[in-house]
Amino acid sequence: MCGGKCTLLPEYFFCYTPTLGAYSHLDQFLLAKDGSLEVRRVAYQVRFLSDHAPLILECETLVPKPPIPLWHLQPDLLGDPEYKQDLKGGQMCYSITNWGTATSQGVEWDALKLGIRGESLSKTCGIRKCLDQELTRQEDVLTALQRQIDNGDVPESACLEVHGRIVELWDRLDSYVSRNYRQRLDWAEDRSRCMLAWLLWRERPVLIIQMLCGPSGELILGQL
Repeated sequence: MCGGKCTLLPEYFFCYTPTLGAYSHLDQFLLAKDGSLEVRRVAYQVRFLSDHAPLILECETLVPKPPIPLWHLQPDLLGDPEYKQDLKGGQMCYSITNWGTATSQGVEWDALKLGIRGESLSKTCGIRKCLDQELTRQEDVLTALQRQIDNGDVPESACLEVHGRIVELWDRLDSYVSRNYRQRLDWAEDRSRCMLAWLLWRERPVLIIQMLCGPSGELILGQL
């Protein structure tokens, strides 16, 4: 929650680059009707209440930044003529990016909007559906493990099982994206371009691992 320190406008979209266990700032994007892009930076802390709770922002400051060209946000695409042409043609094409709508209560991830080359930013892809299906398959096991937490009995095997399932899920996601979009996401080498995986990671699996493992969950995170 902002606590009156700043105002989060519904028409703003958020894009963040997460790091392992540490969040320091948020780039706040406003896409105007004329296609220009305004960016503000928000320093913040993030709390995760449960595996089904929305992401809550505790804003500390709101530092205005001047409008900047879109390709300054994606310098790896600066020399891509096709990318610039898409911009001129009215399509906002990004590297895979997560977008959420800001509200006074935080960020609502009501729909995952992907800007993949050749597709409009407003077009919602089927990747989120695929991820939800994969996560649903884990519900029963994770619920059973949560009962062990509630009973105060969390065997090491439970932690290892969740760890293995998350690794398997990432492998499936990697294969899915490669097969459907001909673009392999390399989680280990370039996390900043794997926003999709990190949204999934932060929404549920990490929270589950933290509930299962407590402080040791950070060790598991560091190994993945």
